[in-house]
Amino acid sequence: MFRSLLHFSPTVKKAIAMISFVALALLCYKHICNDRQQQAEIEFLKAKIAELETTDRMGRRAQSTTMAATVSQEKITKPQPAETKREGKNKRRNEAVSPSTADKPKDQISIQNTVPDQNPTEPLSTTVPTAASTTTEQLSEEQTSTTSLSYGRKFDSPRLIDLNTADSATLVRIPGIGAATSGAILRYRARLGGFYSSAQLPECIRWADAERIASWQQEWLVADTTRIIPMVVNRLEFKELLRHPYLEYRQVCALMDLKQKRGSIKSLEEIGRLPEFDKHDIERLRPYLDFSTK
Repeated sequence: MFRSLLHFSPTVKKAIAMISFVALALLCYKHICNDRQQQAEIEFLKAKIAELETTDRMGRRAQSTTMAATVSQEKITKPQPAETKREGKNKRRNEAVSPSTADKPKDQISIQNTVPDQNPTEPLSTTVPTAASTTTEQLSEEQTSTTSLSYGRKFDSPRLIDLNTADSATLVRIPGIGAATSGAILRYRARLGGFYSSAQLPECIRWADAERIASWQQEWLVADTTRIIPMVVNRLEFKELLRHPYLEYRQVCALMDLKQKRGSIKSLEEIGRLPEFDKHDIERLRPYLDFSTK
């Protein structure tokens, strides 16, 4: 076979060499693309693992905070018995007023020891238990009222609550919202950077019916757009951009390629020219993108 190549003309030999070189270049390019795709998939998996760890850590922190609050409310300080205080006062008063026992006759000492210490105005045995029981009843009533206000009581009338500043304790007081719903809202708010409208609620509460969500949107929940924390696109890495719920894997790859080619992204219009983004994607991302480079 190689001997037959010697009989080819120089033009044919050059064409065969060019074809071999192009085929080798294509094989190398395919190998490089496969490596890059595998690396991007690894970054995607790492980002998902980090997101799951963050969510688990937030859930454990909220659970520990709730348990600490419950324990602190159940802890009641024991009142000091009034009988012990009264006996100490009487003992000090007797020691200060009466002379020492060494100077007294034995008869006087025996007589003094047989006289019990009593309050001239009111018997001790009747006053002490009443005071202790009254204090205990007051503490138990205060604890019961505090517990009912903190956990079991819902709002009596509709009021506007900001989605971007409300905590879990405030959200669960809205009729129809429990611990699972409030947790889903807070986790989705952390991934978004903040809500720009209450119309985004169906994105994170898929199990709630439309009528209940519409009631929350009209009577209870609003969004303060000044509280949104935007993403600085030119400073974030691949896995940080991938955490946003409005960005898909292919879109993040396109953004990273655009940054690599131009150095930085200057406006939303540049992203709109990419085939991976349509008008709906651009409108959703508009409140969340910051193109500053500092």
